[in-house]
Amino acid sequence: MVLTEIPAPAAELIGEFLATMYGPAPDVVAHLACYSPRALILVGSRVELREDLDDEAYVQVIAALRADLAAGSRPAPIFELAAVVAAVAGDDVAALRACLRETKSGRDVSAVFVLDDSGVLGGYVEGPDAGPDLDPYLAQALVAAEFAQVPSGTGSDACLTGLELSYDRLHGGTLSTLGQHGPGRELAAAAGLFPPGALDIPLRYLPEARFSCAMCAESCRAAKWRNAVGDAARQALEAIPWHRLAPELLARPMFEAPDDVDPDTWRGDVELAIKPDGFCTFHDADRGCLIHAALGRQPLASCHQFPFAFTRTPDGVDVWTTFHCHAALFGSGLPLAAREADIRSRLWAGRTPQRWIGPEVLLADRTRVPWEAYRELEGALLDWLEPGAPGSLSSRLHAAEGFVQAVLAQDRPGPPEIRDLAADRRGRPLLERPRGGVSDPLVQGLVAGMYKRYPPLAGTLAFPHDGLAFLLGGMPASDLALPEDLLARYLRHVLFHKHFLQTEGALFTWRIVLLSRAVVERYAWSLAWLEREGYLAVEPPGPGARALAPDPALPYLQKAIQDLDRLVIHAGTYFARFLQNYPEQYARLLRPEAAPALIWG
Repeated sequence: MVLTEIPAPAAELIGEFLATMYGPAPDVVAHLACYSPRALILVGSRVELREDLDDEAYVQVIAALRADLAAGSRPAPIFELAAVVAAVAGDDVAALRACLRETKSGRDVSAVFVLDDSGVLGGYVEGPDAGPDLDPYLAQALVAAEFAQVPSGTGSDACLTGLELSYDRLHGGTLSTLGQHGPGRELAAAAGLFPPGALDIPLRYLPEARFSCAMCAESCRAAKWRNAVGDAARQALEAIPWHRLAPELLARPMFEAPDDVDPDTWRGDVELAIKPDGFCTFHDADRGCLIHAALGRQPLASCHQFPFAFTRTPDGVDVWTTFHCHAALFGSGLPLAAREADIRSRLWAGRTPQRWIGPEVLLADRTRVPWEAYRELEGALLDWLEPGAPGSLSSRLHAAEGFVQAVLAQDRPGPPEIRDLAADRRGRPLLERPRGGVSDPLVQGLVAGMYKRYPPLAGTLAFPHDGLAFLLGGMPASDLALPEDLLARYLRHVLFHKHFLQTEGALFTWRIVLLSRAVVERYAWSLAWLEREGYLAVEPPGPGARALAPDPALPYLQKAIQDLDRLVIHAGTYFARFLQNYPEQYARLLRPEAAPALIWG
């Protein structure tokens, strides 16, 4: 019910709520007294109900954290109440719209506060797409949703209100540091990376990268991906009034706790529950994601980011897409550069670091070069991998390998030396020779492992008792021609995401490119052969494939690329440790003599 007059006690409570936190003499005890017992309050990486807080301990914690924010280079915003302009009452909650001023920037914003009979449930700053009508239960859900994107672990988010989180998300971050949470944040801060207000940080994309959602719902097939949810997100999602917004959710569990814990008391990570059809519990065949449908946006960071991913570098953020998304794999949709506003919103959600690169990069052994030199090296390698460039992919990989070895022979080469070496190598004729058909032992082992980790559909025949290794060992030379342009795009993607660059260095990163090509080809060829022999079945290409010309090799290349992308990106640490656990294979991979078998095998 829309109220024709603003209730004076409600307006006064909002004023006190703001003054006790942002006024000239903050009073945390008085601020806590403004909350409803049902309100959510952020404490570190956990969200607690107001009624469960230890007030004395909380006052000490928040006082220390607020002092750090105020004294540091990332001060929290300060809000003043200008006016309460609208109010809508539901059965047990009310929503009030207020005009606020953020005094540090002088920016005027519209905010919504939600109250029940006992106090304030919380508030959030509205975005530019907010409509004129207020729904108190949607507002209650949006208050809770602000806490669903809090990164795991303590950091600058550790004591923020929903007002501050939403303001930061929408207005470019007095708080966002884009990488100073979690492991490595001290080094990143010391290097001067990711300054305050970094939502205007430069973004860089591969020019061929495209994505528009094909609505295939593969990312919602939780039985295939699994999706871990932190405690803050769990508490936030459970606080949403689903009985008003999506009552069908009340008939099934939302989360699954580990088997060996009490789900009623467990406060660690959980996973989104899976319906019998294999989809996430929040997925609806008609409405899509019920969270997104109810709230108008996706607050779960992992879902909101998909399929985008980010690598923080000293000169900005490299943006890429995971190729286990069909549309991203096949380059279907808008260029990433045309989606910048959308990408920046996802970048805020991904402010917990996944990948970051420091100001110096390990080339090989103990030789390090400035970031600018590596960027020059990467640019030259990307040129050799350009889809449609002259020469076969093998001949271009051979030329690029010669360039890498020439760079490694230098003593800390800078950008000019790397440019000269690249120009010299490009001036030489490309070497063309027949493929040898002999697979490297490491490639063979990884291909066999892929079948175990990501098994294909069963065929009409069972594997013999000697198993997959026996079959792969007897596989004849393939006559299946894989589309080289798609394969080249994938290799550019592997190089560009820099998954191992910070920890393993440039030579290892390049070897992963060569290894990826060899594994994808061998895996795709074996899938095609085993399907033809009746041992397995491969699903047809995803909907994004309509952007490409029909090709009989696409189903096999798609599965090979997507399975390897999942292994390298989502199990990347496992992948590196796997190689490190076999030091002879790891060392051999980095030697010059390993390259020919990967390129010509």
